[in-house]
Amino acid sequence: MFRAARERLGLSQNRVAELTAERGFPVSRSAVSEIERDRNMPGIESLVALCEALQLEPREILERVIARRGIAPDVAGCSLDDLRRRVQVLYKNGQTRAADSVYVLLAERLEVDTSIEPTERLRLRAHVQLMRSWILATAGSSGAS
Repeated sequence: MFRAARERLGLSQNRVAELTAERGFPVSRSAVSEIERDRNMPGIESLVALCEALQLEPREILERVIARRGIAPDVAGCSLDDLRRRVQVLYKNGQTRAADSVYVLLAERLEVDTSIEPTERLRLRAHVQLMRSWILATAGSSGAS
């Protein structure tokens, strides 16, 4: 997610490091690289500085980290279509948290998949956000897990 945002803004890792330093919580270029490769998670202050520099919402990052804990390892290599089918099965079986976790993975894939035409990617991202909201709302109202 961090890499996709940086690339979308046309920033280098060095520039991101500079922007975080300007915000008072410097994150080195090498740390930016480690975070982008999911080898390191920043502290709270650095997370906020990175999010400000990359125009991201810290809450969304934290939600994704929490949701990823519920993702089954067998979906890691699935295609986008496979993930969409998987989430439907999970939801129909009443596994709303697992379905939400798969939607989180879908959202992450859409961020970095450059093979999808930009307009289609926007449509799919909106659909994923809408479905996540709907699943979370129905899970909350029904007390489902």
